[in-house]
Amino acid sequence: DGERFDVVLLSDVLHLVDDPVGWLCKLGKLLRTEGYLIASVGNTSSPLAWLTNWRDGWRRPIVPDHGTSGAQPVSVRELRGWCKSSGLAITHLLPRVESSRRIVTQIGRGPLKAPLAARFIMMARRTS
Repeated sequence: DGERFDVVLLSDVLHLVDDPVGWLCKLGKLLRTEGYLIASVGNTSSPLAWLTNWRDGWRRPIVPDHGTSGAQPVSVRELRGWCKSSGLAITHLLPRVESSRRIVTQIGRGPLKAPLAARFIMMARRTS
């Protein structure tokens, strides 16, 4: 009905949709001009995520393919590309390392933090 929202919150679903760009386009249209889309998105491209999946019995390929595994490959590059293509601009992108990966936090300071993160917290706004 043309209703707009200040915030749209996504919790661990963006990597599961078939068309993330199309979905983000639709969600972006629901935002007010000053509104935010906030998403928690698993880093499915992390080598640590792949190892965890294999340990837990989920034999997915190293780089997920939505057609076979049901999950999109997610990385900082992918998130930026999806947002740009959907008319959203990322204002904050925080890589989160799980507490069980504290050693990774120590090793992964700086440029390694994002690739080794378990998930990303993303805030984005409409560009127009």
